[in-house]
Order: sequence, then C-alpha cells, then structure tokens
Amino acid sequence: RREKLKNDFISSISHELRTPLTSIKGWSETLAGDPSDAEELQMGLTIIDRETDRLSGLVEDLLDFSKLYAKSIILHPESVDLLKPVKETMRQFDARVQREGIRLTTNFGNTPPLLVEA
Repeated sequence: RREKLKNDFISSISHELRTPLTSIKGWSETLAGDPSDAEELQMGLTIIDRETDRLSGLVEDLLDFSKLYAKSIILHPESVDLLKPVKETMRQFDARVQREGIRLTTNFGNTPPLLVEA
C-alpha cells in the first residue's frame, strides 16, 4: 500500500511539475517572439514569476513528502482558498482568449470556499 501511495504521488507530482513548466515555456516563447506590447510583456513576466514560485513550492512539497515518508515531518494546518488557482488559470488564458476572440466567463459567487483545519 505504501509503495502504491508513493508511485501515485510521483505520478501526480510529475504532472504538477509539467503544468508550470508549460506556462513558463509558452510565455517565454511568446515574449521572445514580439515583446512590443507592454501590457502583454508585463502579464507574461508576472505569470513566469508566479509559475516559478509555484515550481519552488512543488519542490518544497517533494521535500516534505520525503520527510513524511521518513516519518520526520511536523504538520502545520492552514486555510486554503480553493478559488485562487482557478482565478490564476483564468488570468493565464486571458491574452490567448483575447487573441483568439473567445469568450470565457466565470461566476465565483460572493464568498470563496475555504478548506479550514478542523
């Protein structure tokens, strides 16, 4: 069971690492092609910066997993805003949506759902 959990985690983290790398690669190629639009340049650099932070967080998660596996981790529960990654994804697609002439809308409601330690 432990081995299956480890394999599932490795598979999941591999996917999670590809996602920010794809954004970083895509935006670096976009900005290398035509960096003349100042707004798009700023947005691209912001996304690259944010995705780099995300990669750093994933590496920290890997280190935590290693500690968990070695049974030497101390957990610190915290609240999580579940809409934050959805909003970030929407921001990342904004330039492409505009370029492609696609209409993409969201409705998040008035209060964000939170995961809170119990």
